[in-house]
Amino acid sequence: MLSPSRSRRFASNRLGKGSESLAGRLHRPAIMSLDLNKLTEKAREAVLEAQNTAARRRHPQVDVWHLFSALLDQEGGIVPAVVEKLEVTPQALRVALDRELGRLPSVSGTNENSPASIAPALSTALLRSVDLAKEMKDSFTSAEHLLLALAESGKSPTFDKFFASFGLTSKRLRKAVDEIRGAQNVTTQNPEATYQVLEKYGVDLVKQVKLGKLDPVIGRDEEIRRVIRILSRKTK
Repeated sequence: MLSPSRSRRFASNRLGKGSESLAGRLHRPAIMSLDLNKLTEKAREAVLEAQNTAARRRHPQVDVWHLFSALLDQEGGIVPAVVEKLEVTPQALRVALDRELGRLPSVSGTNENSPASIAPALSTALLRSVDLAKEMKDSFTSAEHLLLALAESGKSPTFDKFFASFGLTSKRLRKAVDEIRGAQNVTTQNPEATYQVLEKYGVDLVKQVKLGKLDPVIGRDEEIRRVIRILSRKTK
């Protein structure tokens, strides 16, 4: 494992802008033992944003709540897609999550600028995410591994209860992740670009019909015949 000073330099080089803050303020082994070169772009962004969220709210610890908040807000990320696939209302989830974030202890005064520590539950989740990537035969630790690890952490009863209340169980999350990823493995640092390609660039006509966004075809025989006659006419 890298020494703390080397780990901070390594993190700064790999995370880019704002990474020095992340590496310099989080001193727990879970951060220091992470090979940041083995995190995808979205995973790195989520870890950094988790720290930023804790800082904005003046929380002394970066916890599982902050990481899930960061993952949930990622535009083009897999976590919002998983939530949608499980038919969980994003707005309701966000309101409930913000409520829980508001309940976390905060600091003020001279303690406000103290280095943030990483909560035991988040430490466990980060280490578990690395193991999950290996178990799933992936080359990089990605956002979905972080999400699944949060569901398996088991170190925060309140967070576990929160996940359960929205049906975000480990089994359901894993199934949704597998459906979105298909047979693909994480072999690049931007795997989201290859997920659900048909959904991104095509139109699901069956879904559009269910949503009432397409005109009905049944019962419009005359219109269909007229179109066929027009298309079948020979041009002179």
